[in-house]
Amino acid sequence: MFQFKQFSVADDNSSQKVGNDAVLLGAWARSLHNGSPARILDIGTGCGVVALMMAQQYPAAQVEGLDLDQPSIDEARVNFAASPWGERLSLIHCPLQEYQTERRYQLIVSNPPFFTNSLKGPNKQRNTARHTDTLPFADLLEHASRLLSEDGTFCVMLPNLDADNVVRKARLHYNLNLHRRLDIRTRVDLPIKRSLLAFTFRVPEEPERGELVLREADNTNSVPHRQLTAEYYL
Repeated sequence: MFQFKQFSVADDNSSQKVGNDAVLLGAWARSLHNGSPARILDIGTGCGVVALMMAQQYPAAQVEGLDLDQPSIDEARVNFAASPWGERLSLIHCPLQEYQTERRYQLIVSNPPFFTNSLKGPNKQRNTARHTDTLPFADLLEHASRLLSEDGTFCVMLPNLDADNVVRKARLHYNLNLHRRLDIRTRVDLPIKRSLLAFTFRVPEEPERGELVLREADNTNSVPHRQLTAEYYL
């Protein structure tokens, strides 16, 4: 059980556990939308931690978590019910590619599976959560653009090696333009590992770009890291 400031999360049975990537995504996404989005979709919600972070940040929003993994849906349902915002949280059990709705979302967040053509382990559930077989990046972009409102923001965490290609495909094929980007290093002496990308249908004059170093040389959390996650971590 992971205890945050305003909620707790169990992740024993979920395909997507509580991890640094998910928390960074949720913490960063809370600063991306002007005003309060009416509807938020968390694609690949797993145990529901990012959806819970969105419910905490946006007190008027309806937050929906989508996942194809039944144990994840079951565990997220328990986590949602135990939170202060259970009446605003709901779940969708199906692959993103099969999700049909007339609703459009002002904010879509996703910490998707991102390993491509890499060695799989014996755990099928973990493979589904970590590898792109069930949700290729092209499918994620296609369906996020389909579900996003005209004034909405789509925020995703990706490996840095894939970021430039995804940005290019988003613009060329799905009319999604990079609005903001945050590249992440574990330490200042290590290469960039992850990239947080925020897309909109609007064309910005120049996308905002920044860099976050998570840890100091002594392995303590950096001040910017602590400031970003301060609303959530104890």
